Parts: sequence; structure tokens; C-alpha cells
Amino acid sequence: MEFLFEPLLQLLGEFIVNLILRVLVELLFRGLFNLLPRQLRPIVEIAGAAILGGLCGLLSVAMLPHSLIAAPLLRQVNLVATPLAVGAVIMLAGRRQTKFGRTVLQIDHFVYGNIFTFCAVLVRFLMAA
Repeated sequence: MEFLFEPLLQLLGEFIVNLILRVLVELLFRGLFNLLPRQLRPIVEIAGAAILGGLCGLLSVAMLPHSLIAAPLLRQVNLVATPLAVGAVIMLAGRRQTKFGRTVLQIDHFVYGNIFTFCAVLVRFLMAA
């Protein structure tokens, strides 16, 4: 029975770490949003999501140098599953903000959450032992 739960817990751990990092970046983007001209916002947000995702991946490798997922096949699945899951959570959070009348940024949409998390997971995939 343990062989079933261990891979699921590893994937869940990777998901939670990436979600926490994504929330921290969300707070940073909210602070910088009003400083940018309107035309540059989408370009800066896409590039920023990718760069900050990679930096968060590096930070997570520095804090946890070993991979949270032991099986090579699950590490490959994680490259797709975790960005999709975190992107979905970010999309739901954006919808909730809309429901309560708060400003929804581009970074609150699925694609941006997906880009950020994919870059973080990719760095961990390439660098974590």
C-alpha cells in the first residue's frame, strides 16, 4: 500500500512548494503592476513569470538540493502535472477575486501561473539530484 501513497505524496509536496512560491510572486507582481505602462504589462508579465519561476526553481534547489520525487517517470509527469494544477488554482483564485470585485491582473490567469510553475519545475527537474 505504501508504494501507492509515496509517489502521490511526492507529487503533492512538489505541488505545495510551487503553489507557495507562486503566491509570493503574486504579491510581488501586485505591487509592481501600477508602475508599468499599460502596453508593456503583458510582455513584462510573461517574461517576469518565466524569469521569476526559474529563480524560484533555483531557490528551491538551493533549499532542497535533492528531488522531492524519486521515480524518473514521475519527475517527467511532474513537468506537466504540477504546472497544470497550479495554473488551475491560480485561475480559480482570479475568478474568486472577480467575484468579490477586486482587480484581476493578467498574472491571475491560467497561462501565467502555468508559465511560472513550468519554469520552476523545469529548473528543479534539470538541477535537483
